[in-house]
Amino acid sequence: MAPGLWSESTSTVTYAVEGQTTPGLLLSFLGTLISLVTNKGTTMSQDSYTPPPAQQQQANVYTQNSVEQLQGAQHAQTSMILGILSLFFIGIILGPIAISKAKKAEQLHTAATVGKVTGWIGAILGVVGIVVAIIAIIAMVGTAGAMSQMTY
Repeated sequence: MAPGLWSESTSTVTYAVEGQTTPGLLLSFLGTLISLVTNKGTTMSQDSYTPPPAQQQQANVYTQNSVEQLQGAQHAQTSMILGILSLFFIGIILGPIAISKAKKAEQLHTAATVGKVTGWIGAILGVVGIVVAIIAIIAMVGTAGAMSQMTY
């Protein structure tokens, strides 16, 4: 190594000292020294690390849970979209579908409150809309019958 240069195998930085002491160089040297003491001169590669069997089992459970969570999130999102659509279009049909999707999401441990609430509101508005339409039709038929009996 050339005189005036300092390099360490665990550090990727090479410093040129040239007789000057800077606070940054001193802090870096202390950081490298601490890392050497804590690693006791050995370096560990992340590729060579294998977790104990208990951690491997936890990783498998986490992977299964994440697939379950993904399916739950998909059902929750579908429920929300159908619930919002049920507020404006065919609430009597889309509302119950949104509620059903929300229940599936909750069975998969995913919150789907928005889809459930908008589904119920859409279903109720759909029923109210149908009742209002039936009353309006009856009123129109009754009015038309009364008007046809009028003489001009």
